[in-house]
Amino acid sequence: MLKKCAALLLGMTLTLWPAGVGADDSVFGGRLAGNDRIATALAICAAGWDASPTVILAAADQGNLVDSLAAASLAGQENAPILLTYKNTLALGVKARIQALGARTVYLVGAVGDAVGQELRSIDGLRVEKLAGSDRWATERAVNAKLTGVQGTFIVGYNAIPDALSIASYAAAHRFQILLANRDGTVDETRLTGTAYIVGGSAVVRDIAGVARLGGADRYATNAAVIAALDFQFNQSFFASGASPVDALAASSLAARSGSPVFLTQGAAVPALKDAAVISKIPAAMTVIALGGAVEPGMFNPPDATPPPQRFTGESEPETAVAPQLYDLPAEVPAPAQEAEPEPAAAATTVADIAKEVFDLCNAERVQNGLQPYVWDDSLYEAARIRAAEIIQLFEHTRPDGSSCFTALEEVGLVYASAGENIAAGYLDAAGAVNGWMNSPGHKANILNNFEYMAVGVVKREDYGYAFVQMFYTPQ
Repeated sequence: MLKKCAALLLGMTLTLWPAGVGADDSVFGGRLAGNDRIATALAICAAGWDASPTVILAAADQGNLVDSLAAASLAGQENAPILLTYKNTLALGVKARIQALGARTVYLVGAVGDAVGQELRSIDGLRVEKLAGSDRWATERAVNAKLTGVQGTFIVGYNAIPDALSIASYAAAHRFQILLANRDGTVDETRLTGTAYIVGGSAVVRDIAGVARLGGADRYATNAAVIAALDFQFNQSFFASGASPVDALAASSLAARSGSPVFLTQGAAVPALKDAAVISKIPAAMTVIALGGAVEPGMFNPPDATPPPQRFTGESEPETAVAPQLYDLPAEVPAPAQEAEPEPAAAATTVADIAKEVFDLCNAERVQNGLQPYVWDDSLYEAARIRAAEIIQLFEHTRPDGSSCFTALEEVGLVYASAGENIAAGYLDAAGAVNGWMNSPGHKANILNNFEYMAVGVVKREDYGYAFVQMFYTPQ
């Protein structure tokens, strides 16, 4: 079991699989998670390493994750944790963890900037080496050049982050390099070493004579194909959200230690567990470790469970470009749809009324804390309404098209110097949502921040309560 798991995990022990899957004694071993992807990577590190001479540091920025696809192999070779930070600033917790680990070498992968490297070099005795190139392919080559004794090759699509993360723990455990295909799906076949596999569908990587393909129609089918084909150990398995699989990157070197697979979850489902070849490999008992916000509580509750839990999460962009802060609390994801409870009578009868009630309640909190109330902005309100409709599809700060939540501001013509977002779902009224946010440090920090404008979008959910999006911004 993972080191320090009693301190870091929830420690639940409940039946996981539906009848007939073949793992009736499998249990939920807990969750490795933090307030955002950076903190989740720190939690994963703490679960596996008291000390490490080497650390891999990758960019947490969504647009730069592809730079880090090859990093798992290097982390496995060095038996090193993978930590994340925003590319232009070194998170305080990350710097402290690097020092606590007693690291002597830190590899900066891809887009991690010079400012981060400069701050790290101020740590006495720490060697900092940048592994990057002019583009994602050059960065991949720089990372793979550090590998020794390569035993095999995985070829993934040039932008196929989920596919790469399905094989990341295996690559880390078995000294496989990870190569990125070109935009047209081709690859330099002279670079293939040892046993080679294509990962993903033919749309992302073309066929190569004599090379087996592990792929399917989407990321989940590819995940199932990988788990079915490769020699994983299933006594312990990791579950990561397929919608935002960055946590699988940070966990790849930890999972490699036990030869464990990473399953991608899709809402309440784990598609790979519907694959007969995968099911046949799962032992009678398997411990499941959830990463970040992956895994729905309903999966661990009996059919007569209590009503859906209220849930909330929030995210904030930096007030300046050099001081990013991200609040992305891995709250519980929604329980399966069920008949909604009757809503209590309230003065607010439309979603617009509820939105203004949230606005007024938050401003009351600000006044009680000696702060000026926020100003309502109609354009910001439109962006919040767009996001409220989107979080019913994908309860993330990433939009359904994969872009940042803050692109909604650009969509309505707002140019911001700083911005923030809180989201919530499952609450029956404005007071419940505000109370939930105010009892969560990250969300409360957004509400009591020094943004200039705030607006709220509300959408009625078909299954339970409302979805809320609270957006903040200061114009540029």
